[in-house]
Amino acid sequence: MLTWIFTHQWKEATRSAAWQNNLVMNIIIGIMTVFMMLNVGVLGFFLHKILEAVVPDQHVLLTFHKAIIYYLGIDLVMRFFIQQVPVLAVQPYLHLPVKKSKLVHFILNKSVLSFFNGLPLLLALPFAFRIILPAYGLLPLLAWVAGFLSLVLCNNFLNIYLKRQLTLKPVVFLLLAIALIGLAVLENQGIFRLSLLTGNSFAALLAQPAFGVLLLLLPAAMYALNYQLLRRNMYISEPESAEAKVTSVHEFAFLKKLGAAGNLLALEMKLIWRNKRPRSLFLMSFMMVAYGVLLIIMKESREDNVPNSIIFIFGSVLATGAFMIYYGQFLHSWDANYFDMLMARNISAYEYYRSKFLLFIGASSLSMILLLFYGFIDWHFLPIFFALYLYNIGVNAYLIFLIAIYGPKKIDLSKNSAFNWEGTGGTQFLISLPLMFGPVLVYLPFYMFEHTNFGLLALGGLGIIGLAFHKPILKKLAKRLNARKYKMAAAFRVA
Repeated sequence: MLTWIFTHQWKEATRSAAWQNNLVMNIIIGIMTVFMMLNVGVLGFFLHKILEAVVPDQHVLLTFHKAIIYYLGIDLVMRFFIQQVPVLAVQPYLHLPVKKSKLVHFILNKSVLSFFNGLPLLLALPFAFRIILPAYGLLPLLAWVAGFLSLVLCNNFLNIYLKRQLTLKPVVFLLLAIALIGLAVLENQGIFRLSLLTGNSFAALLAQPAFGVLLLLLPAAMYALNYQLLRRNMYISEPESAEAKVTSVHEFAFLKKLGAAGNLLALEMKLIWRNKRPRSLFLMSFMMVAYGVLLIIMKESREDNVPNSIIFIFGSVLATGAFMIYYGQFLHSWDANYFDMLMARNISAYEYYRSKFLLFIGASSLSMILLLFYGFIDWHFLPIFFALYLYNIGVNAYLIFLIAIYGPKKIDLSKNSAFNWEGTGGTQFLISLPLMFGPVLVYLPFYMFEHTNFGLLALGGLGIIGLAFHKPILKKLAKRLNARKYKMAAAFRVA
């Protein structure tokens, strides 16, 4: 049965009209993936020497075991922002004699083949064969690999569960996110050290390989949670409540002063608030303001107590521009249902982009206002937040407009949000990379030469220049949109 469904997925992908349009992008992503995997494999081969140099007073295996929990934390954050949840259009199968349990198992099993699950193995396997196999033998090695893979798969299913809870019940997602942040706080303060737990667990696993069965229970439990969640929500439409809901209509009269762009912005805001999927993204983006708590914790653990590390730049990008990154990944996909109408109306591409530009500025400004409260805790963070705020609205906003016109996919907002993962593809992956790592590359040379203040000035200066020349930049981007809008409209119609 699973093979039968997989053949349908393959035929749907290869026979799609968008297959040829995205072929070049898929080849580029494939080359980048292979190159990254080769580099990670080489890193794993020499990892023991790197760990010995970093922590010379501790056995390399113990260092690796303690570092596993930190890797899993970073991996979970990266998965949440980059990894796409497995997609299956269930509607064609619901009226057929196909068990819903089979469809759910296919979706979950498909996620196991993710790039994020193979990458840590490329890092860990060379290390294990060079360090564990000579010292402990084959059976402990196999148990160790099985235990490590169990934690990776647990992270995989936890990420899927968090994303689905975000769509279905944002409050549940918020509670889970607070719990994970709480564990990070306890680890940093030494109250409950998960690093010691993983270190002792893997040491016991090497001594008694049979303990590996206990670690296998973790991904099994997360698999069961995801199965129950998907099985309950495998319907075409959302279950309706007993009482009819009255949707309030906001006119946003103050936006009329902005002309055509203001009217389009008002429509965009209504779209966000009236549809569950964009509304969940909107709410989640402001939850990322809490990311500042983790940054403060990491700062306190530094000897110089100054937040000038690369990780603070990366975190500040998310804290000040989360909505721009999440919502901008599907910039044109949200408008897919009425994209033809936008083309037929007397609406210029410049005003269309200007409305979205104002939306990004407003959302980022709101995040920045909330982040100002961290100044009462530690004022050192305010220059970083403000520099990355300017960079997001003055540089990253244009990068979203530039990349989003290539390979957009239709999103039908009327479908059940539990299985509505339309619009995902290689374009979303490519959009997230320059947005997150672009400011890091700008800041890196100044960090290497210990001129971090000049690095912040460079980031903020680029943002100010982008804002000062926003009109000619938006007009240039509007010309690119006009050149591709017919291809985009055709792709939305075929989808």
